[in-house]
Amino acid sequence: SLAPLTGAVSGGAADCRVSAAMALRSVAKHEPALLIHGRCMRALAVAAGSDDPVLCGWSISALALAARSAAGCRAVLPSAPALLAALAGEREVACWAADALCAICEHGCGGAFTTMC
Repeated sequence: SLAPLTGAVSGGAADCRVSAAMALRSVAKHEPALLIHGRCMRALAVAAGSDDPVLCGWSISALALAARSAAGCRAVLPSAPALLAALAGEREVACWAADALCAICEHGCGGAFTTMC
C-alpha cells in the first residue's frame, strides 16, 4: 500500500515529506499505474506547489513520469496549475514541469488542459 507514503508527502517533517516524494517518484518511474491507482496524485499535486524547492522538484518529477501514460496524463491534469507555476522556478524543476505538460498534450489531454488554464 502506498498510503503511508501518500500520508508522509502530505504532512509531517520536511525531511520525511521529501523522502516520501522521492519514493513516490521511484514508483512513478517503475510502476506508474500503482501511483495512479494508489490515489497518490492529489498528494503529489499539493506537494508540487510547495515553497520547498526540493519537495517541489521531487513531486513534479514524479508527476512528469506518471504523465507519460494516457491514464497518468489524466491523473496529472489537475496538477496543471502547479506545473505552470513551476516553469518560472529553478531550471531542473522547470524542465520536469515542461516534461509533464508536454506529456499532457501528447496524450490528447491538451483540450482539457487548455480549458483548465
